[in-house]
Amino acid sequence: MPIVSSTTAQPQPLGYTERLPHPIIEMPVCDRIMPRSMEGAPRRREPIQSLKILFLISLWGFLALADSGCGFLWVKEHVKKLAPHPPMLSATTPQLLAILQKEADAVKTLNARVELRVASGGPKSGVVTKYREVTAYLLVSKPNDIRLRGQFSILGLTIFDMASMGNQFELSIPELNKFYVGLNNVIPPKVKNPLERLRPQVILESLLINPVQGEQRVAPMNDRAESAAEYQLLVVQPKQAEVDQLVRRVIFSRYNLLPLEQIIYDSQGNPATQVTYSRYRRTQGVWLPWQILIVRPVEEYSIRLKISHLTLNQPLSPNSFMLQQPAGSKLIRLSRNRIPAARRGLASGMH
Repeated sequence: MPIVSSTTAQPQPLGYTERLPHPIIEMPVCDRIMPRSMEGAPRRREPIQSLKILFLISLWGFLALADSGCGFLWVKEHVKKLAPHPPMLSATTPQLLAILQKEADAVKTLNARVELRVASGGPKSGVVTKYREVTAYLLVSKPNDIRLRGQFSILGLTIFDMASMGNQFELSIPELNKFYVGLNNVIPPKVKNPLERLRPQVILESLLINPVQGEQRVAPMNDRAESAAEYQLLVVQPKQAEVDQLVRRVIFSRYNLLPLEQIIYDSQGNPATQVTYSRYRRTQGVWLPWQILIVRPVEEYSIRLKISHLTLNQPLSPNSFMLQQPAGSKLIRLSRNRIPAARRGLASGMH
């Protein structure tokens, strides 16, 4: 408090201020740190404590944004859930053989329009070439007749035309101006165009799985990781005084008891043709695959067939499976066997 004098104050001129001596007042230690005039103001926090509070506020805001689903750091995308597998079915070996026999007996002829894609190359060549998908027309008359013609659907130009009525085949490639005749098992080791290696019988034996024939025997086999969801049958041809020959392996799905794969072996027991079946549809009362992938590992080419239209058991003329050599084309024989003139002289009858 200020010290007031006991004498009577004398009037002073206007604007005059009396300077009084300041008394020495002892202040508490706390007032030395913070004056009394600042007692109502908040105390200054340490820098580390302020950073902690700022971090907690930022973390709270981040969690609030994340919980609100605003996609601050991620985006949710809805995908189609995988349908659960149906329960697996059980079947004995005789029942599986009966399925093959039933389906084989139900198909006598086949008339189909397919989308065909050929690829060539592999580990041996070091390059894989995929060719443009073309429209093809397929005729089959069991047991041995097949005709396949590929063309550009827009221009209607024929790319290749092949036919076979057993061991012999004919192949016409207009672009190369070549006409091949020979045996189905005679395949040139090196060609410029992979179409020169196609054989109609390879396609025929892949399209329709033949039932077990004659003296052939069957043995169940499950030696793959997927064995729990499939059945495998090995078809063996007995040989007199020799080791039995492995002919083919047929793999069934246990979800529908339909063939998934077929592996056809050569005389040395090596895989010659590997076939995968998918997109099964019930056609005129018969379950048939509408997509077939044929792989020839030795020749390094593959054929994919996607059926777009299919008619079964339609009467087909024998002329539909015979080709006529185009005028001016070069005839190339791929075997020394003489090809009957009747096979080359009949006109094409495919529609």
